[in-house]
Amino acid sequence: MKLLSNDYNRTTGLYLIISTLWLILGVAIRVVNEIQMITFMPGPDSYFSYGYLRPVGSNLLIFGGLLGYFFALGYQIINERASSKVDLAGLAALGAHQTALLFGVLTIFAGYNTGREYGELNWIADNLMMLVFTVFLVLLLIALWGKEDLKSYEKMAAATIGGMLLFYFLGNFGMPNGLLVTTAPTSGAQDALVAEMYRNAVLTFFILFPLFTMGYYWLEKHYELPVFSEATVHFQIVAGAALVPLAAGGALLGTADAKVLQYIGTGAALALTMSLLGGVANIHYSLSRSGKIVSSDQDGKALRWGLILVGIYLSVRFILQIPLIGSNFRYMAWNNQDLYSLASTAVLPLALASAYLLLGYWKKASTPSALKSFGNFFLYTGIITFLAAALIQGWIQAFAASSLTGEGAEKALENPAWAQVLFAGSLETEVGKDALFSYLYSVYGFVLLGLVMTLIGSVAGIIAVFAGLSGKSAAYSRPSVVTEAPVTRSAESH
Repeated sequence: MKLLSNDYNRTTGLYLIISTLWLILGVAIRVVNEIQMITFMPGPDSYFSYGYLRPVGSNLLIFGGLLGYFFALGYQIINERASSKVDLAGLAALGAHQTALLFGVLTIFAGYNTGREYGELNWIADNLMMLVFTVFLVLLLIALWGKEDLKSYEKMAAATIGGMLLFYFLGNFGMPNGLLVTTAPTSGAQDALVAEMYRNAVLTFFILFPLFTMGYYWLEKHYELPVFSEATVHFQIVAGAALVPLAAGGALLGTADAKVLQYIGTGAALALTMSLLGGVANIHYSLSRSGKIVSSDQDGKALRWGLILVGIYLSVRFILQIPLIGSNFRYMAWNNQDLYSLASTAVLPLALASAYLLLGYWKKASTPSALKSFGNFFLYTGIITFLAAALIQGWIQAFAASSLTGEGAEKALENPAWAQVLFAGSLETEVGKDALFSYLYSVYGFVLLGLVMTLIGSVAGIIAVFAGLSGKSAAYSRPSVVTEAPVTRSAESH
């Protein structure tokens, strides 16, 4: 193996293969978790219980699948700009990434995880992840050094990996207190602030910024269109770095701690969501207001639908962040703190669309059209069903809880009438007698249906990705998706 190879294609290919496996496993575990919430099976003593599987699934999906797709594209961005390609460095980073992930999962099963689910692994795995981020950042900076014509997606990729490196360190920092155990330097309200800051960072830099990097990249590569607003790209980057820590004050909302921090945190959280929505709008406007006729092919449509679904999620998130409104949906199957549900639903179409296009442009391989059509239908329908059912179910349960009487009754799980809240809206005659049927006969059933449909769509999409990776698919034929708008008579007269 040569140290200085001609490209990073091996790194990209291996990242696509491994990350696709983590992606489907993470989505499948999310469906299993939803069933476990009602059946309570298996019990807490099993390695397949909810308490073990949830952090495993969220880490595999976010830090394995989605992060891997970002690196697969990211190494091609480096490949386009670097004068010397050290593919061995990329492969070493890939190995360290997978070692950290697998070792982290093993230690979760060994009991070294205390309810944390977004990275936050043992200190050895965390340091390996930091090494992975550092290698990519160094290679990217070397590739872009001295370039004056930086693209939007290059700026976004640099901001993304820089944010990952900084906030992963801040969110996971601790002093070693044993072979695999660390002790955080914060406690109480400070610990709540750090946890909220890190959760906002995972949403911004580990989930959505990678998607925006993909969106800006394919806007210029696939559509050959300029970005509608470079200023919005710069604003996104600055807002992400500044608002993520400020929004941490939202963790104190409703407590007796500093009111000023609560107000700043709530306002910053709303502003952060608006800045993320700005990224969705910027890519959309780049396509719709280019002055040209844009006719998206199948992969382009998946990209655009993915943007729409992310936009819907962010719009709902913004509304629920308003305390007066959010309090009326506090029993949802999905909420603003649950990033695992976001990663296993709304972001999948855009991530898979990027994988399809990457296979076409990098490997020159097409992906089966019928499989993608089948998968996209189930993905879109499942995600919309899940989000809508979760909102309806949350409102129905909150209304039922408000009817309970007695001090603190709406918070008391031991209240005899709590089953009426848990299964509010169920069509079963004796609500709560059979938890599974009470669940399936209520709006909850549509929550599960949406997740199952999303899983089916993901499986179809992933089979399409592997078909492209197999080398047996047809050669990719780049479509013509943009044409010049016809000149009107009035324009000709001028």
